[in-house]
Amino acid sequence: MALPLAEAVLGSEGVFYCSAGIIVFQVFTFTHGVWQMNRGNSEAGKFDPKKLFFNPGVIAVCIGLPFFLLKVNMPEIIMKPVSFIGSMN
Repeated sequence: MALPLAEAVLGSEGVFYCSAGIIVFQVFTFTHGVWQMNRGNSEAGKFDPKKLFFNPGVIAVCIGLPFFLLKVNMPEIIMKPVSFIGSMN
């Protein structure tokens, strides 16, 4: 609910800053969760940094962030369905 609220109150810039906070939270939550699940397992007890950087969420951010920062305009055929999905939230 944070992103729709940020968009309603602060606009697209608020969504950007709120997304940055969510990204940081998700990274810490993901690493803590992996550590908790591997804590009792001696052979998997070491954290693998590849699991942190090669998951769908981080990959999506790495793809989407340059589009946002470079202000790339996507075609209408892509933006219309994404807009509809965003409006459902």
